[in-house]
Amino acid sequence: MEQLSYPLPDLDPAELRQSTRFRKEPGTDSAIVWQHSGQEQLVDVYDESLGGMCLVLPNAIGFAVGSTATIVYHTDVLEGTVRNVRPQADGTFLVGFQCRLWQAG
Repeated sequence: MEQLSYPLPDLDPAELRQSTRFRKEPGTDSAIVWQHSGQEQLVDVYDESLGGMCLVLPNAIGFAVGSTATIVYHTDVLEGTVRNVRPQADGTFLVGFQCRLWQAG
């Protein structure tokens, strides 16, 4: 199966960071994320924006800034690049991804 990625328009990363974010109520929206086959995990979506999304992960092992992951969100398969990782008081991590749509051809 061939995977094609469609890049985002040329946007300044500072503009992406300041773009409108759509915050989700905890537990109301989820995604599946993995870096390697067999490591899929169902996680909450913290927010989404023009160029990506932030996921709530139970741990951030392997999710270093610059690393990539596959994310299934609603009916879309996305390639996400980690742009930031923020530990939370409850022991979870907010992991921000810049995303591109994948389509099988």
